[in-house]
Amino acid sequence: MDALISSAKHIQHYYLTGALKGNLGMAGEVNVQNEDVMRMDQIAQQIAIHYLTSSGRVIHAISEESKEIIQINPEGRYFIYFDPLDGSSNIPMDCR
Repeated sequence: MDALISSAKHIQHYYLTGALKGNLGMAGEVNVQNEDVMRMDQIAQQIAIHYLTSSGRVIHAISEESKEIIQINPEGRYFIYFDPLDGSSNIPMDCR
């Protein structure tokens, strides 16, 4: 649970500073749900995987942003399914 809370806090930071850092807009990819991937989706995915990996508790993960099962830690105990940033299509493309 700590890994999920930490990743949520970091994702929020990137969301709040997205326009300043140029992290808004399309990534030019389509996810497994056939939806356009936003840059913030990719950032949230990387952050979530980082914290799930560092927890040492998750064996496999499935994400809306990945077509394959994500192998995390063979010694882990939990299997998790997640959407790193649900509703990302509601994020404005830019904040000019």
